[in-house]
Amino acid sequence: LNTEMVKIQVLQAEGAQSPSEISALADSYNDLARELGATTLEIAEGSVEWLRQGKTVEETTGLMRASTMMAKLGNMELAEATEYLTSALNGYEMQTEDAIMVVDKLVQVDNIAATSTKELATALRYVSAVANQSGVTFDELVSYITVMSETTRLNAEQIGQSLKTIFTRMQDIKAGQIDEDGLGLNNVESALERINVPLRDSRDSFRDLGSVLQDVSKKW
Repeated sequence: LNTEMVKIQVLQAEGAQSPSEISALADSYNDLARELGATTLEIAEGSVEWLRQGKTVEETTGLMRASTMMAKLGNMELAEATEYLTSALNGYEMQTEDAIMVVDKLVQVDNIAATSTKELATALRYVSAVANQSGVTFDELVSYITVMSETTRLNAEQIGQSLKTIFTRMQDIKAGQIDEDGLGLNNVESALERINVPLRDSRDSFRDLGSVLQDVSKKW
């Protein structure tokens, strides 16, 4: 595929900027494609989503490296990998330079556990944002998904949605809301107190949910 065709692909992206940036992208795509065993067209098409998010030329090149690696190592389409990686980065408010770290962690877990990069990434898509808001770290969340996947063999969407429900209900409890059964904060807090796990640091300060769950796990 020649450089002019690559430029045409890049021009389809809403985020493409000046002619010099387009030319720089085209050259970097050729180099990246050779390095990662992909076609230049795959790289160019895959960049569209990053460009639409307003990423710079430099950011787009780094993100394309990460999403292409994720696609190749996770046996998924590049468009899928880009979508999943976007969800994880945005959910945890990570920067461009964190993308490779995310991919590395998912692939490492894939290599040692009975789950796959794609399963992990799919579950993360549903729960990353609310997990971050609830005080669950990225590493903690990946470990939860992994154990649930290995133990239950539920599909990734079910796991992601179930964790999202747990974390969302925790946020509802923090806000003083009550569910359809009339159960509210006092019931949850009382249940945890019976096993000596505090829900709050003080009257008005709730602990991170990741820390609460770690304490609960030590009881069994």
